Amino acid sequence: MSHYLLVDLHHEKLLASNYSWMCGGYQQGIDAARQYFQANRIGVGTGRVLDLGCGPGMQAVALAELGYQVTALDSSEELLDELRMYQLNQQVQFNQQLHIVTHQADLTKLGEITFEARFDKVLCLGDTLTHLPTHKDVKNLFVNVVQLLASDGQLMLSFRDLSNELTGTDRIIPVRSEPGKIMLTFLEYFSEYVYVHDTILKLTTTGWETSKSWYPKLRLSTPSIIQYLEELNMSITEQTLQRGLTTIIAAKTGL
Repeated sequence: MSHYLLVDLHHEKLLASNYSWMCGGYQQGIDAARQYFQANRIGVGTGRVLDLGCGPGMQAVALAELGYQVTALDSSEELLDELRMYQLNQQVQFNQQLHIVTHQADLTKLGEITFEARFDKVLCLGDTLTHLPTHKDVKNLFVNVVQLLASDGQLMLSFRDLSNELTGTDRIIPVRSEPGKIMLTFLEYFSEYVYVHDTILKLTTTGWETSKSWYPKLRLSTPSIIQYLEELNMSITEQTLQRGLTTIIAAKTGL
């Protein structure tokens, strides 16, 4: 079974219906995105933004609220539907027009998509990069991103550096828990990938119900990502580590 099919099946089987809950709820996810953008000095703007691997769109909503015109791309139609429903609700209930256009596609096909204009910012946040099948696919994504960026455009990435291997019980990670619902992740390390085994326990009237699934994540390192970007004449303007996620901001130069 192909890498991307495993990732898609995992989202369909487990993650998509629980994604907002994992973030503490949809509104909490939007609030977290606002704080993240503020911490990284992304404020009010009117430019065009491409949000790659947008999920249910919490970051896209936060950007649209700041005034940006957002194109939100994800491979999961279910997650995009959640964004569309929020967008529609804001328009109907609060007369708030969020300028977000959704697009269903996987990132390996980004070069095949025609957009009406270049983007001032391209974002690939959360842990989207590690969902790509190979390092070559990561490099190709960056090539396509550079072509989509305006001459003074900016790329913003976040990803988990999986180059260091956890051992023993440190491989068991609590994701979220509340009365009646618990999510745990177990990590299994291989040379090129980490197999992520997700388990959700939910208390029902008949006892605890277990849902479980797994998918591979590409082992990326911060130095390799920086190298890929610099080979494309992208200038690294910021690099930080926040809550286990490496954030890199790079500017398009010399093109």
